[in-house]
Amino acid sequence: KRGVRHQQLAILIIIILSILCGYTGLREQARFAKTHQKVLGEFLPLPRGKVPSLWTLRRLINAIDFQQVCQAFNEWMLQYF
Repeated sequence: KRGVRHQQLAILIIIILSILCGYTGLREQARFAKTHQKVLGEFLPLPRGKVPSLWTLRRLINAIDFQQVCQAFNEWMLQYF
């Protein structure tokens, strides 16, 4: 049961939601995820119903290309304007 990985998309959604709610630091984002774990679990595939830890958020943040994320997010948002 240990070692089950979170999906990258689910982690990115949690990070984006937390930023939109004003949580800019990684610790704040992890706290946001923990606080809203039940609601996030209803809409996102979370292994064992648990949100990613601070260290999981940090690993993803260090591994992704933010230019690509910003471009994809902006393209997605443009469809609503």
